[in-house]
Amino acid sequence: MEDLDAFIEAFNQSRADFSVGWLDLAAGGIHLGRGILEEANFSSGPFAPPAKRRAVPFNLPGFAMSRPLVKLFNWAYLRRVPADGRDRERPLHKFFFPLDGLAHWNRLYGKRGFHQFQCVLPDESASAILPQMLEAVVASGLASPLCVLKRMGHGRAGMMSFPMEGFTLAVDIVNRPAAKALLAKLNALTKDGGGRVYLAKDSSLEASYLPDFHPELAAFREQLGAVDPARVFITDLAERLNIRGEA
Repeated sequence: MEDLDAFIEAFNQSRADFSVGWLDLAAGGIHLGRGILEEANFSSGPFAPPAKRRAVPFNLPGFAMSRPLVKLFNWAYLRRVPADGRDRERPLHKFFFPLDGLAHWNRLYGKRGFHQFQCVLPDESASAILPQMLEAVVASGLASPLCVLKRMGHGRAGMMSFPMEGFTLAVDIVNRPAAKALLAKLNALTKDGGGRVYLAKDSSLEASYLPDFHPELAAFREQLGAVDPARVFITDLAERLNIRGEA
């Protein structure tokens, strides 16, 4: 995909059972949002079981996720697929869980680790908000090679469920001092776009955002009060975001 517009158009036209996009967030300007779109349909086997995983043996030094090295890796990764694409058969685990092939992959980020930001934006705002998000990440220089874009359907699992119909963006952000400001900007853009942040991965959201992301928050709190009136089950996440409400 040459840019973000091409990605969005391809997702909207896709008739595959499954689709996922990898974005090169070391590229800006006219190349903003370029990457690789993978589409998959079920096929017949048999396929070999997963092989023994390779592993990252130790925490890499901080410069391993420096902007020049990430840019070089992304350039090579992008060019592993021909411009007109390719077809191949793959076992399920290699398509759905590519990171499972590398044990301790978190060590690539060194001892400081990383944040992962993930949001979902409705169709009405995605084409306007996603470019602003990508521009902010590219400008920060904090993006890793792991950035994923997907198209979501209309289904939800219930109160406080994350999915909504639209586009979901997930990006790993190297844990450096500037990450806090970047995460704050991405959270604000999500709110402006009428989307929501994935709470299972969040480490930076402010409690004031929650009612906008989840209009059913009051009803959820009422249900929690009914099943746990003594407030026994309160996690660090629930306290930071005031999910249970005031005692």
